[in-house]
Amino acid sequence: MARLLFRKNAGAQEVFELKLGLNRVGRDPESDLCLNHASVSTHHANLILSADAVVLEDCHSLNGTFVNGQPIQQITLQPGHVIRFAEVEALVESTEVKIAIPLVEREVPKPPVVLVDGSILCKRHPQDRVTYRCTNCKEHMCAACVHVLRRRGGKTLRLCPLCSFPVEALAPTKAKKKSLLDKLKETVQIPFGKKKSPPRDDITAE
Repeated sequence: MARLLFRKNAGAQEVFELKLGLNRVGRDPESDLCLNHASVSTHHANLILSADAVVLEDCHSLNGTFVNGQPIQQITLQPGHVIRFAEVEALVESTEVKIAIPLVEREVPKPPVVLVDGSILCKRHPQDRVTYRCTNCKEHMCAACVHVLRRRGGKTLRLCPLCSFPVEALAPTKAKKKSLLDKLKETVQIPFGKKKSPPRDDITAE
């Protein structure tokens, strides 16, 4: 991140790291960069950090703001520039901006529930079947998910809840026709194996 380096007595140094946006410089204790020196005005200057540059602007201070010995009203800072807020001097050590983008782990969506007849259950309303598909993002949904917009003239628009594009109705799932053998199995039970004859009482041993 962009930094200013202040040199103090006995060779000590103090680093001020700028934040994105406005950084107020002055003697006011509420300033982002508080310089407790009599020569510095209450609100002396502004340091503005953006993704492209660091801009320094003087806020009509009494004793002025200088860069490399020259008085300024507004200037884009570069590494190595020497700033002087009245009698307080600082070195521009860096003007880089590092923006950290947090890593967001997305939950892996669960696979859809497919019924025996081939229809799919809605992931938002598990009790309902999917009957629509978005023409843009291809999201599947049930009738309860669809945003219905009724326009003047009687025309009704059905829109995707995710991208607001029109949705299309899916063709109803046709039940698989049962074969003749399947129907017979449901109605007639065919015994398997040879049927044993019952013992005869009229046969006697000689």
